[in-house]
Amino acid sequence: MTILETRNWLVNYFLNSKVFNLDQIADVFPHQENIHPLEFKQVVIFALESLEEDGVVKGFVKNPLDKLKGLINFNDCWILVKPIESFSQSVEISGLTAALICKVINEACDDFEDNENICNSLNISSKDIDNLIKLILQSKGDTTNFNFEDEDEEGEE
Repeated sequence: MTILETRNWLVNYFLNSKVFNLDQIADVFPHQENIHPLEFKQVVIFALESLEEDGVVKGFVKNPLDKLKGLINFNDCWILVKPIESFSQSVEISGLTAALICKVINEACDDFEDNENICNSLNISSKDIDNLIKLILQSKGDTTNFNFEDEDEEGEE
């Protein structure tokens, strides 16, 4: 697993958890066959430090005496700064990409006779991306019911 893959995996982990402890690596991460456990632990630490640089988590030492005694020289726990859902992003996309996104969404709207979710290719919104994700998940047979409306309402205030 690369640092980026591990970082993305940790973001998904933090959707349901507020704290990550290095002692949890074996329980939380999928089995890593091609990398030594100590090397993988370092990959996880790099990924967590990267998330800390971005203000997503804050690292700390579970037992400060261990650090004072020199037993460890790194953080061994990280706590989520705020819920992952509350982080927003701005994404710039090309006109062609916007048109293709709208084409997919609007064709699905036609198929389902849904006039509520028509997409405007000159004004892609978070709702459109949510609808695209739902379509992709449905095409893969994923019946998970995500409720994106609550997040959109919070972000629009």
